[in-house]
Amino acid sequence: GGDDESWDAGALTGLDVPILQALCLTSPRAAWEENDEGVSPLDAATQIAVPEFDGRLITVPFSFKEIDEDGLPAYVADAERAARVAGIAVRHAKLRHIPNAEKRIALVLSAYPTKHSRIGNAVGLDTPASAVALLRRLRAEGYDFGPEADIPGLVSGDGDELIYALIEAGGHD
Repeated sequence: GGDDESWDAGALTGLDVPILQALCLTSPRAAWEENDEGVSPLDAATQIAVPEFDGRLITVPFSFKEIDEDGLPAYVADAERAARVAGIAVRHAKLRHIPNAEKRIALVLSAYPTKHSRIGNAVGLDTPASAVALLRRLRAEGYDFGPEADIPGLVSGDGDELIYALIEAGGHD
């Protein structure tokens, strides 16, 4: 707790550690378990979408809004779910001690609806160019993708070359 005026989220940047977002859902655990949608639109917006914009890594729900014996709503942590969040935190902490060349990573590009013209679609973002820039940065930081020439667009810096290679490799058009 504390004074909102004194909170400085920017101070966390200096720690050079990933910030994990554990979810405190606004519904009881039983309702969450029965919900095929996963989380409510409110929880999706406030605990997933907005924190992702801040750069936080989303984990899993660990606390649920239950009704106590007095009929009042109260957040209740669930031991099994809290242990899951703790496990995620420990695994992220261990990553710092693994050489980048030994880490396994994936770059996931959306394609919704599933058309070649939608691969990596993002409003206001040149996804192909950003993907190539990200791959170049990762390579510079020691991540191993194999020979540079094996990744379309990496040598030339042409994001479209990467997308055309993905389409050629298979797709849903």
